[in-house]
Amino acid sequence: MQLTREQVCELTARKLAAAAASVPTIKATIGLDGFVDEIIAVVDKRTGQGKYDPIRTIGDLGAKISNAAGRAAITNWSSSR
Repeated sequence: MQLTREQVCELTARKLAAAAASVPTIKATIGLDGFVDEIIAVVDKRTGQGKYDPIRTIGDLGAKISNAAGRAAITNWSSSR
């Protein structure tokens, strides 16, 4: 039986909570992401509550990332709101 994404998240959260007390005794922790992210829309400029102009292409996203090189991207991106 395949679990839904919500079931996997719930199960993972329970296991992490159960193991939380032992974390200080662990010398190394490794995390792996086994999910494929689903992006609905990448925000270019926010125009209001729940309203935004999306980045329409991978090329446009790449250009936005390239333009942020050498600067604090969060500051740069949030200033474009």
